[in-house]
Amino acid sequence: MKWFHAPVRVAWSDTDAAGIVWFGTFCRYLEVAEAALFEASGRPLSAFLADHGIVIPRTELKCVFRSPARFDEVLDVALGVESASERRIRFAYEITQQNSGKLVAEGSYEIACADRAIFKGRPFPAEVTVIFEKAFA
Repeated sequence: MKWFHAPVRVAWSDTDAAGIVWFGTFCRYLEVAEAALFEASGRPLSAFLADHGIVIPRTELKCVFRSPARFDEVLDVALGVESASERRIRFAYEITQQNSGKLVAEGSYEIACADRAIFKGRPFPAEVTVIFEKAFA
C-alpha cells in the first residue's frame, strides 16, 4: 500500500488533564491529513466537494491506541487507500511520533459519497481517482 504523510502538531487544546491527546482528537487528525491529501494533488477538498455537490460522511472508524501522544509533539499521520468502490473508500492509517517513529495509533476508517442536496448515496466523481493518483505518486 502506498502512503500519504501529513504532519500534525499536537496543540495544548488537544490534550486532557494528564497532558495526553484526548482520544476523540485523533478523528480530527485524520481529517486534517485527508484534506492535506487533496491539497497535495492541487485540488482543495472544499473545492472538490462544492464543485461536485457532494459530502463525504464517515461511516466506520476503527482505532487501536498503541502509545500516548503529548502536547507539542509532531505526529506523522499516514493514510493509505485500503479499498475503494463506487460509493465508499476505506482508508488505513498509522499515526506515529515524527521524531522517534513510535506508533501512537493505527486503524481504518470509511467514507461514503452522498449528494449534498438530498443526502442520498451516489458514486464518487471520477476525479477522485486522479486526485489519489497524484497524492500517492
